[in-house]
Amino acid sequence: GESHPNAAVTLNRIGEIWNTKGQYDKALEYFEKTLSIYIHYYGESHPNVAVTLNHIGGVWKTKGQYNKALEYFEKALTIYIYYKGESHPDVAFTLNRIGEIWNTKGQYDKALEYFEKTLTIFIHYYGESHPNVAVTLNLIGEIWKTKRQYDKALEYFQKVLTIYIEYYGESHPKVAFTLNRIGDVWDAKGQYDKTLEYFEKALTIYIHYKGE
Repeated sequence: GESHPNAAVTLNRIGEIWNTKGQYDKALEYFEKTLSIYIHYYGESHPNVAVTLNHIGGVWKTKGQYNKALEYFEKALTIYIYYKGESHPDVAFTLNRIGEIWNTKGQYDKALEYFEKTLTIFIHYYGESHPNVAVTLNLIGEIWKTKRQYDKALEYFQKVLTIYIEYYGESHPKVAFTLNRIGDVWDAKGQYDKTLEYFEKALTIYIHYKGE
């Protein structure tokens, strides 16, 4: 029937396609239908409901309606914490989404608060040297850079660099990207020799990279 979870799965996929095509209002229409089926079938606090809330929040974010996006992400967060506990990766990914909204809104201290929580969960779950940890360290570094706390920014970008070298090897584009970020900070600090040193290392990697 129309209110069966199988129907919801298909509605959801149609929503994803409209989203990919940039037809956000169509996407919302399908995601909202998905949501009402899941709530009807599983109740308000099921992970499937949370996934769909995150989808809807993502569309509102893309539409630049950040307060609407926050509303949906916060609901998803509550469900994940209730269902999976405080320190599950699904909680972390949702905290991260909320942090990104605060960051976009220029509320950097709020953003930091959420990214730090994300980081704690990822380290707990994946260990110190996982790419998910690096991505979050990078987001935190970017905020410190925006706040002109350059030494703090360097501290986080250096950690990212260590993880990427350990995980991908010395000559991966992710390493080069991070070397560029570090170079940018030295540039902001007016230390141009240091800046050049990092940019040149990054350039060497980009020139020689033979990967996919």
